[in-house]
Amino acid sequence: MQDINRKYGKIKLIFSLLCLPIGAVLSFLFIICPIINALCEILKIVFSNILVLIYGIELQLFVMSGILDALKGGCVLAIAGIYTVALYIILMEIIENKRIEEIKQREQDEFFRNLI
Repeated sequence: MQDINRKYGKIKLIFSLLCLPIGAVLSFLFIICPIINALCEILKIVFSNILVLIYGIELQLFVMSGILDALKGGCVLAIAGIYTVALYIILMEIIENKRIEEIKQREQDEFFRNLI
């Protein structure tokens, strides 16, 4: 029984170390990305207006556009983070069910051995 708990405990630990930090970071991006996205949009407008005032021409700010696009991609990653945490929960349930099945099987085997 102890060896079963150790075996499945190690599997749970590995999945915990892999899934939870990744899911937590990506989910945090889900909260922070819209805020940064809005700030970048404001900065883009402000810098565009400043450049128009200084140079008299409107310049595209490729750097700001690139940051904005990267943050929109970050929001997609954040959704992936939420799915990572959901996948972790599902995997933990599957592992726990396998552990219980293996314990029941071992108990049945011991019961039949004792009958003989």
